[in-house]
Amino acid sequence: FDETNAQHRALGVKMNLCTAGLFGFLLAGCCGVKVAIGGPDLNPVVFIGGFVATLSMEIAAQLELEHPLSARRLVEVDGGIWRRLGAASSSASDVEFCTGEHLKDHEVACQTYADELKATTIFAVAISSFVLGLIFFLSGRFRLTRYASYVPTCVMEAFMSCVGYKVFKYALHFCNYEARQFVPAAAVGVPLYFIKAYHIGNPAVVIPLMLFIPLGVFYGVVYGMGSNLDEASTWMFPAMKNVEFWGIWEHSIGAREHINYKAWLKTLPELIIMIIVCFLDCLLKILGTEGKLPVKVDKDREMQLFGAGNLLTAACGSSVGYMQLKFNVINFGIMGNMDRRGGFVYAALCMITFFTTIEHFNKLPRFFLGTLLFFAGAGFVAENLWGSRKYLSMAEWGQILLILAVFIMAQDLLYAVIVGVVLTCGDFIITYAKVPCVVSSPKRGTESSSVRRAPLLTSSLHHVLAHWLLVVRLKGFIFFASAQSLVAQLRDMMDQEERDGIPEYRRLHYVIFDLKLMDGMDASTSKVLRKLTMEASVHKVTILYTNVTPEQEAKLRTQELVTGDHQSFADLDEALHSIEDHILEYRESLQEKWVRLHPMFALQQRFSITRSAFEPFKDVFLMETARHGCPWRYCSGRTITGNETLLWKPGQMNVGLYLVHSGAVALFRELPDPEDPTASWPAPVAVYRQGWFLNREGLVCMPTRYYAIAYEDGELVYWSHEQWRRMDRERPRMSCEIQRTVMKQQAWDSEKAEPSKAVGNQYLPEDMLLRLNGIRVAQALGAYRFYDPAPRGETTVLPELPTSILQDLKMAFRTFCVSEGEENMWPSSSMGSEGESVTLVQRMTSINSAVDIATGRRQTTGPLPVNAVIPWDRVSDALMYAGIFYTPLAGARRRSLTAMEFEVLGHEAALMRLSHSQVSQLRDIFDSGDQDDSHQLDISELGDLLSSAFDHHISNDEIECLCEEWNVNEEGVTEDKFLALVSRFARLHEQDWHLFRGLKDLIGDASINSDCKLTAERLIAHAPDFTKEQAEELLWTADWRRAGAGDGQSLEFCDVLCAVLLPAYRANSRLPAEVIEPVMPPNPGDLETTSQRGVGEKGLETAADAQQKAGELENLEPEEQGLNWRQKLYLLLEEPSSSQKAQILWLAMGMLILVSVFTMVMEPLVSPADQTRDPVEEAVWQALEVFFTLIFTIEYFLRLLVANALGTQTIRGFLIQPSNICDLVAILPFYVEKLIGESGGGFRLLRIVRLLRLSRITRIARLARRTPLFGPIAMVMVVIWFIYLKTA
Repeated sequence: FDETNAQHRALGVKMNLCTAGLFGFLLAGCCGVKVAIGGPDLNPVVFIGGFVATLSMEIAAQLELEHPLSARRLVEVDGGIWRRLGAASSSASDVEFCTGEHLKDHEVACQTYADELKATTIFAVAISSFVLGLIFFLSGRFRLTRYASYVPTCVMEAFMSCVGYKVFKYALHFCNYEARQFVPAAAVGVPLYFIKAYHIGNPAVVIPLMLFIPLGVFYGVVYGMGSNLDEASTWMFPAMKNVEFWGIWEHSIGAREHINYKAWLKTLPELIIMIIVCFLDCLLKILGTEGKLPVKVDKDREMQLFGAGNLLTAACGSSVGYMQLKFNVINFGIMGNMDRRGGFVYAALCMITFFTTIEHFNKLPRFFLGTLLFFAGAGFVAENLWGSRKYLSMAEWGQILLILAVFIMAQDLLYAVIVGVVLTCGDFIITYAKVPCVVSSPKRGTESSSVRRAPLLTSSLHHVLAHWLLVVRLKGFIFFASAQSLVAQLRDMMDQEERDGIPEYRRLHYVIFDLKLMDGMDASTSKVLRKLTMEASVHKVTILYTNVTPEQEAKLRTQELVTGDHQSFADLDEALHSIEDHILEYRESLQEKWVRLHPMFALQQRFSITRSAFEPFKDVFLMETARHGCPWRYCSGRTITGNETLLWKPGQMNVGLYLVHSGAVALFRELPDPEDPTASWPAPVAVYRQGWFLNREGLVCMPTRYYAIAYEDGELVYWSHEQWRRMDRERPRMSCEIQRTVMKQQAWDSEKAEPSKAVGNQYLPEDMLLRLNGIRVAQALGAYRFYDPAPRGETTVLPELPTSILQDLKMAFRTFCVSEGEENMWPSSSMGSEGESVTLVQRMTSINSAVDIATGRRQTTGPLPVNAVIPWDRVSDALMYAGIFYTPLAGARRRSLTAMEFEVLGHEAALMRLSHSQVSQLRDIFDSGDQDDSHQLDISELGDLLSSAFDHHISNDEIECLCEEWNVNEEGVTEDKFLALVSRFARLHEQDWHLFRGLKDLIGDASINSDCKLTAERLIAHAPDFTKEQAEELLWTADWRRAGAGDGQSLEFCDVLCAVLLPAYRANSRLPAEVIEPVMPPNPGDLETTSQRGVGEKGLETAADAQQKAGELENLEPEEQGLNWRQKLYLLLEEPSSSQKAQILWLAMGMLILVSVFTMVMEPLVSPADQTRDPVEEAVWQALEVFFTLIFTIEYFLRLLVANALGTQTIRGFLIQPSNICDLVAILPFYVEKLIGESGGGFRLLRIVRLLRLSRITRIARLARRTPLFGPIAMVMVVIWFIYLKTA
């Protein structure tokens, strides 16, 4: 408020009136906000004041005039140095400059100074208006204002609070900081806002009455006392002498020669800051209008409108203008609705004043404008500063207070905006660092590919996968803060494994970053990930990326995150498939070590591979006797070509049942567009390999699901509906076993789709349970010396071969026989002489032909080939075709076999030779079981007899399957059949006996049972070439059932069995497949017991009692509920509704708060700080201060003492509550002053925080349902009183 150039104020008023009039009409007629009022804002006016100060000093220096401002630009305020833009020292107004004697002494220079100052100022103002108008227009034209919506809410609320503070400050300034003026102004303006905000009365009546009645009272008092306005000058603004409106052009365009461009260049730094501040101010006022008024603003259109208006004001030499939020609020408050009349009236008054005279402003008292400003500012403080605390966190509300504090200290909105941006960025970084950039917490072993495998292989695979793989699903846009947190977690994981000394085979090997839900990442994130990749390579960890688009892959390669050919994948399933293949290779290498431990292990592995290469039924018919016939009679073969053969589409009927023999088939929900060459295949729903049935829905006449596409070249077994019905009719056992396998595979698929329903890895698959049971049976059979060589010279007996097996052998011979001399025309076996495979389709053609001939369903045109024989290399396949597996043949090539020789060989392979002593033992056993001397046994008697004879329970399924081969159901078991059955039974478990011997040699225990364990020390002793780490690795990888609980030191017997028989090798480069063990339902009796306990009388009685007791407790007083003294005190202090005593206490505290606030407000008014106080007066104020401080201190610490009494909050939670912080700050100044022995002005300012105790009135107000009013009133009073004490 520079008095040096006071004689030119009227010209400045005219310039601003021109802007107000032009923008008033422009916005009233064209703005989307109907109540919008435009004009110059305080921010550009302050900067223009800075222009004037800079131009004044520069022109004076050029004219060699000593300017008062150049001598002192710093003024001392309360012992500190404050820089004030355009402000002079306290005595600057007393120094004459181009007035009085100074004008007489420098008349010519002063005249030149005045002319140049006016011309250059108008030029500077016009340039600023033109530049800002151009920026406004271009920002709207190119739709740049949308970025204003990105401003955080806390920054917006802080800006509004700064505007409210500034409005209050100018209200106090216009009242000269005199209590006799600002107290009436605030007493009218603040209640006026709350009357409008709470819709008390008709705003169109109440607001004008409350504004003009005090004005009428003022004029009535002045003239009623016989005085006039000149004598009441202290209540009025300084008188201004009018200048004509054309003076703006007269002193600028008409005096172009007086424009001092050199002086104008000195204002460019301030012009740049002005452009930034005013542009932000304009945007924030538009956003504020949306927040304060019920209107949606088209920001781009409004900015273009402001730009056009400022180009017009530039032509008029007037200041920059735009929408004025405070005037919008006042207009809306007065009009009560969206009406343009207020804007037109405002613009008309401004233009009338501009074209006529401004001297009527000299008739308005200061407090009238102060009342309007208090009315406008109360809304900002009450709604934005106080109201925002309801929906903002404490940290965000603290940011508002910090921004407001910066604005108060710097007196510049630019610094406040800068602090707001810095706080926003910092808060954004901290917040985003806490927000996880992953979908869920990364866990190991939670993902697997869509490939379906045997349960044993799957469990073993997942055991390794749980330690080797970590999948991280990224989401959103990854900023460096959140990336740092994630990378730190991964780095700690790798370092912790190394510190703990975890062996390499149990450490993390792969980290997959899935980008499916990721929107992008910043450069800092890529740098962090690149560093992680380098660190991971040191730990031998590979970083992979999945769901990578071609564009993302190019970017990842540019950022050097992907450098190899196999680091990025189109989908997660593809990456998981690749990793699982690597783990399978690892398991195969370990399997080779297991197989080398004993020759019998190698033999079992070879038998398994040979059978899987020959047929896909290994996991369908888990017992050899279960097939009971030739399954090839009822099915056909299909050849498939990878990525070409389409088996079915969704919704098709009568497709039939498929079984994968080789290759793979994938199911897809949708197929890529064939017309789009860039289309890629989606991730499959499932991939099925050997042993898996396809279109299982077809068995129950349901339509097909998904698209079935050949994934790899191979062959399938296929059943049409006719073939299935014939098999079901002729071979019900075979049909039942296939359906049973289909159901198990269906259950396994369901568990794969919903892992939460999986039964877990602790259960052994069914084939392993059967093998474990077979080993126990073999132990019992070994006690009868069935597997010992016959004594030298002793003859043996071979029981008669059942007709069903003999028929299968005959069909096998017809299938594989050739004419003598043509043996070399056939591949040696299913594996091929050179490793090539005999196709299933070729085999099926010859098989069906042989079957038809053997069964008489098709007449052959001729006899068997001349001198028909089976090549020796094909004998193994022929035996397996006949259902005789695991037959060790001589390794050297021998001659071909005739039909008779082949049948004899099959007879030897199917039945076990018995010595005479064994025959005698078995006859005795039969006689002991034949209780009725009928010389026959039925199936139940046979089962009991075998179980008791061999001291082990033999399953009914196995006994029934054996009996079906001899048609026992029809004829019964005679003594000869009993010998044949036991012979067959012993042959079937021969390989179990060999496996038992191998396991016994490995474990070193003569009596193998479930309690036996293989230790690392025993393994090293058995295989001296193993190191301790290799032995532990072998045991740990096989310990899948207990998730590695043995820690590589021991392995249970059943797990050793699984490790030896694990189907890790690929037959014909194909994986064998198995099915999962079915889940047994809980015991119905247990369910019934649990249910009964749940609804028992005791449970119902307890619930009823609890409900009754709860109802009784509701009617009890706190003293009757057994509360301790801390809980009672808490309710007394914090819950006024808890008892009558609490209500009385809260009302008393509320009265004390109001009285303390009243004394605080009255003290500076009754006893100003710049006046000497009477000792009695000082003692009174001190006594009141001590009294209230002690009361509030005791209350605060009592509340702190019982803050956690009910367990609803902690002591820390109590301390950080805003209202409790205010309570503490309110009592601190008194103790600090006493501690340092003085009551300085700085600590006096701190006392104002005590006014925030008014927020505690809201607790009393809850009882009266008047809560919303007290808080904002308290905040408004705090701000007004703070400004007064700080400035006055």
